[in-house]
Amino acid sequence: MNNNFDLTPEQTQRLLNIAGEKLGADPAQLQQQLESGRLDQLLGRLDPQRSAELSRLLKDPEALRQTLSSPGVRAMLQAMLGGRRG
Repeated sequence: MNNNFDLTPEQTQRLLNIAGEKLGADPAQLQQQLESGRLDQLLGRLDPQRSAELSRLLKDPEALRQTLSSPGVRAMLQAMLGGRRG
């Protein structure tokens, strides 16, 4: 099974728009924060439990890989991306 998510620019923008809507944040600012690695503002928008879990995943590449490889997460991402992969 291929575990890579090579996203097109359109798919990346779609995910940023969804995240921005859920977090009440500007998608362009989210993208800048993600690209710069400055996630403190992003994490501050989450409830403490989700913030702690996301921090843990971001600090543990293997745990992040396992999470992204799970069938449920893969199905959710593919549904959000319109069933297409880049």
